[in-house]
Amino acid sequence: MRVTAFCGVLAGSAALVGAAASGTGAYFSDSHTGTIQVSTGHIRVAPTSSLSLNYSGLLPGDYQTNTITYQAQPSSGTEDIWMVFPSSGGYQKFTGAPTDTGGGGLGRYGFFQVKGVHGLGFVSGNLAYPRSTDKTPAVCATNANGDGGSATTAANKTNPPPPYCPVPQAILLGSNLPGGYNGSATVTFGYTGLLTGPQDAPSTPLVGFQIVATQHGIAPGDPNNSGPGPFGGQQGS
Repeated sequence: MRVTAFCGVLAGSAALVGAAASGTGAYFSDSHTGTIQVSTGHIRVAPTSSLSLNYSGLLPGDYQTNTITYQAQPSSGTEDIWMVFPSSGGYQKFTGAPTDTGGGGLGRYGFFQVKGVHGLGFVSGNLAYPRSTDKTPAVCATNANGDGGSATTAANKTNPPPPYCPVPQAILLGSNLPGGYNGSATVTFGYTGLLTGPQDAPSTPLVGFQIVATQHGIAPGDPNNSGPGPFGGQQGS
């Protein structure tokens, strides 16, 4: 009898263990419902000076300087500020190749310089792209931000010209600027000593440009940009 009872107890224990191992069990839990909400910020620049740059009464070799001021206004983080020259708006006549149908650029007759913050800038004493027929033209060096160039100007019309030095379509004026940053850039223009006329020429538009803000590290020509600027990006007004 005792042996039989003991065996019954063992069988019952095994059944309980089996049920515990194979059953789903019962666990406590609690839950709460949430939502994911999103919104977008903005990249903006507010010019704080006129963007109509006037160079009046110029004489050969007489360079004048205008100053552009602006405020960076990103909703968060930082942004970059650029001076951008659209393909339209007289760009080819300003700095195109001599063989361009839209105009050959000012070439050796023009001097142009832009100085931004943090040492950024561009300078040229030969506002032209190379001719399409030039096999090994000398061209000034600029980087992806439009920085660089060459301040060399032609001494006369017979000597070899200085390097071709076309104005980049996008020149970085300020980089990694936080909201509320008040920046400035100087823009210098003039005719070199090669100019012989005409005298008393009336004031006429030379070339159009825009001040453009982009996210830090993003160029105006990035295909993923959006906005009303010429290459995307928030256009100044």
